[in-house]
Amino acid sequence: MKKGTIYVFRNPMFRDDTICKVGYTDRHVQERLSEANKGTYSLPEWKVELAKEVNTASINEKNIHKVLMALNMRMYPNKEFFNAQRDVIKSIFDLIPGTYYTLNDPLPSEKMVDNDINELVRNIEQNEESEESEESEEFEESSRSDKRTMRDYLVPNMKIRHRSGKTDTDEWIGHYDYDNNVIIYNGKTYNSPTAFAKQHTAEITGSTGNRSGWNECSGLTQDGTWKVLKKLPKLPSHT
Repeated sequence: MKKGTIYVFRNPMFRDDTICKVGYTDRHVQERLSEANKGTYSLPEWKVELAKEVNTASINEKNIHKVLMALNMRMYPNKEFFNAQRDVIKSIFDLIPGTYYTLNDPLPSEKMVDNDINELVRNIEQNEESEESEESEEFEESSRSDKRTMRDYLVPNMKIRHRSGKTDTDEWIGHYDYDNNVIIYNGKTYNSPTAFAKQHTAEITGSTGNRSGWNECSGLTQDGTWKVLKKLPKLPSHT
């Protein structure tokens, strides 16, 4: 349902301060006032007494005119000028659902849209802050995990697997070089599970964000099963 503004203009140049114009506009009342003072009525200095955004403004305007005509307040046939006191006009406007606003205010409907957009932006910012917090926590977890010494958990030549992507084929399987304390894959060495996972993820997905290799990589145990590195027990010789 289209919104518009019903308004009341008065002009201090009239000796009779009950003379007013009651009309409507589909725009902000400021635009209509500017037109009035540029020659619409051949008399500048019109002032806004009331402005109210309502539904179906043209229909509401006609209804107000009918009420004022019934009160014998219309000055000229088919014109928007009336002899009506301020309290009479205000009481009629008050009966119509809508929102009053002033020249310095945005249209209430536009303000509502702005508020909705601002709320949406706030929600987005809150989500971003939450994601940043989660990434920070993940990084902290990764940092704590990488403080582990691979020699304490990985046996010599243990196969180390990292998967990145939507299919099982998107995987790297390297092996652990115990003597040099590195993971070797395709001729390259990685000094931690996180470095191994980060490089693989970057090549498959393009992402260079924080990783947690101890949570993402698995090791092939002696019983032939893959086990997440973080869940591997500390080797007995190091307890």
